Amino acid sequence: MASLVHEELWIAALDIHGCVRETRLLARGSGDALYVGRSTVLRTALDMAAHGSVLAHTTPAATRRRRRLLRPSRRETN
Repeated sequence: MASLVHEELWIAALDIHGCVRETRLLARGSGDALYVGRSTVLRTALDMAAHGSVLAHTTPAATRRRRRLLRPSRRETN
């Protein structure tokens, strides 16, 4: 996932025991934006016959930004 240059939204369908039955890519966006409607998420979960679901969203632009922002200050390293 570290090499991704665009955002993605994945859904994992869970069975009654909480185990993953299936995964699907819901949408692929640009480097800093992604749109998926609620109806698409619900329709996909129903199509997968999911008892529960987990959404996973990648944000490569924020990851790069976070690395820059989370550098410790000189005061913190001394």
